[in-house]
Amino acid sequence: MKEGDDVVFQIANDVAENGTVFLRRGAPVKAKITWKTGKAIGGKSAKFEVTFVSVNANGKTWQLKGKHRQEGKGNTVAALLGSMLVSGHSATMSPGQIVTAFTAEPIEG
Repeated sequence: MKEGDDVVFQIANDVAENGTVFLRRGAPVKAKITWKTGKAIGGKSAKFEVTFVSVNANGKTWQLKGKHRQEGKGNTVAALLGSMLVSGHSATMSPGQIVTAFTAEPIEG
């Protein structure tokens, strides 16, 4: 994965208000990798940032706003002990991991 790559997520739960569902679970969400670092020696882990772009639901595309930064688990103990040969971990998102994005405009039903 590199900066500029497009990625696709899905709506995890129906988005509803007063019993009216506006965005159904499973609707595709477009996002883009907008920032990335690699893991490094000394326990520094990789990081990346996803910027949400749009969601397509009910035949319409809605613009989104919001970002999510994901970080790998560091290897702080090794770094504190002075081992410069130990690197951090890759940053990954797990299937089913829930993150938050917002619509950039009101959705009217």
